[in-house]
Amino acid sequence: DLYYAPKEGTLQQTMDYINTLPLEDDPEIFGLHPNANITFKKKTVGEFIEMLIMIQPRTVSSGAHVITPEEIVST
Repeated sequence: DLYYAPKEGTLQQTMDYINTLPLEDDPEIFGLHPNANITFKKKTVGEFIEMLIMIQPRTVSSGAHVITPEEIVST
C-alpha cells in the first residue's frame, strides 16, 4: 500500500516518508471515480479563464481615445 501511517521514528524518517508520497493524489483514494480528475481540471481551467476575462481591459465606445496598457508601457 502506498498510504499508511509511518512507523514511529525520527522527524527525518517521517519527512522522508512524506517525500515519497505522490504530489497529486488519485481520486480513488477518496472513493471517487477516476473521471473525477477530469471534472476537477475542467472546473479549474474554467475558473482560470473566467478570471482572465474579468481582468481583461474593457473598451470604451464613446469615441474618446483610451490609452491601452501597451501605450502606457511604451511612454
